[in-house]
Amino acid sequence: MSAADYGKYFWHIETHKTGVMANADRAAVEHGCLMLFRDGDKEKGRPEQLLLAYAPGQWLSFGAASVMDGHRIAVDSVNPKK
Repeated sequence: MSAADYGKYFWHIETHKTGVMANADRAAVEHGCLMLFRDGDKEKGRPEQLLLAYAPGQWLSFGAASVMDGHRIAVDSVNPKK
């Protein structure tokens, strides 16, 4: 399997010890747990698959990463009132 088979998006996860890169179709945070998923395929009978999970306190931040150099892709500022 190629990296793209695990998901169409590239993520950077910062932990207390290192930065982790992972491919996944979807990221979710529930009850402080960070989870990365691969989409399922109903036609092939393949359910959504949990690829990676971090418990609360094991991760510091996460976000989209560049496939070119692995650096996080960031937004400079966000104004939620607009």
